[in-house]
Amino acid sequence: MGQFCFADKNLVDYPTMKVLDAFGGDRKFIYSQDQISRLSGDVTTPITAWAHFLWGDGAARTVNLTDVGLQIQPNQISPVMDLVKGGAVGTFPVNAKFTRDTMLDGIIPASYLGNITL
Repeated sequence: MGQFCFADKNLVDYPTMKVLDAFGGDRKFIYSQDQISRLSGDVTTPITAWAHFLWGDGAARTVNLTDVGLQIQPNQISPVMDLVKGGAVGTFPVNAKFTRDTMLDGIIPASYLGNITL
């Protein structure tokens, strides 16, 4: 588990690094000292998120939305579809929250995010 945390930290610190290269090094990852507040959103993130659940003491963690890999289509956003179904013409602000099952975007985001509200 420590190697996954180490790799995820490397992927955050060095965004162009390849996943396999991020696993390098024999230094032991000590969660209480080496943890960072951001997740990479890559394949190492689910294990790192699990480690945070176990040892993170409830501290906040973040992930860049662009790193999650959401593939949301307008027809999947209920506030947008409500406007479309209403048949109104024009420009309308949409600022309502909506839920998202991240399993629609893949097993990786689903394994550490589950259902989210945007």
